[in-house]
Amino acid sequence: MERELHDRVTIITGAATGIGRGAVDVFAREGARLVLADVNEAEGEAAAEAVRGHGGEAIFVRCDVSKEADVAAVVASALKTYGRLDCAFNNAGVGPPLKPLVDHTVAEWQRVYEIDLLSVFLCMKHQIPEMERVGGGAIVNVSSNSALRGVATIAPYSAVKAGILGLTRTAAVESAAKNIRINVISPGLIGVKPGRTFEKGALKMPMQRPGEWQEIGEVAAFLLSSRASYMTGQTICVDGGATIV
Repeated sequence: MERELHDRVTIITGAATGIGRGAVDVFAREGARLVLADVNEAEGEAAAEAVRGHGGEAIFVRCDVSKEADVAAVVASALKTYGRLDCAFNNAGVGPPLKPLVDHTVAEWQRVYEIDLLSVFLCMKHQIPEMERVGGGAIVNVSSNSALRGVATIAPYSAVKAGILGLTRTAAVESAAKNIRINVISPGLIGVKPGRTFEKGALKMPMQRPGEWQEIGEVAAFLLSSRASYMTGQTICVDGGATIV
């Protein structure tokens, strides 16, 4: 049976740690030819080496996703190495200090906006033309379930993650006729520190457990694959049911 992403050239931003690193393992297992992008050079290179060590294909490109020149360089590296671009998982992001909205500074807002939302625009701006050139492709952007529900102390994060939903829908409408599908994953509580435990009933989600990094990657792999061929502009919550209670 052919693997979900067999030979598909795929960019992953924020690939060095967390959800991005989990996606590296899943996408490599599914046969993708990977371009890993992150500001964390040591762990990004290690992730690429791990893929190659298991017989897969991966390169690492240092990238500050808030800088257009860096984003363009990632796409150029994909073309130089593999000759094409088929898929992208635009995942890189940061959170603000936890405090009430009235206490956040403009600098804190600006940082979250640039890394979490501006970056998604920049990525799609450079990814979409190359996918169109080869006849189509698929993109998954990462938002958050905090874009869909009220969560105190993270106003900048909730605001820009909600922006990703609108940006993705617009891009999906514009790109559908080009055979490019663009969807969103909105994770909940994912990947807690080892050894951390929660009392019974403490988590506000029906499944009563945090998600694993790879669980987001599994959903992303499906959305990028031909199995999701009639899905575009959709927001998929992967949050243990937190948004239904």
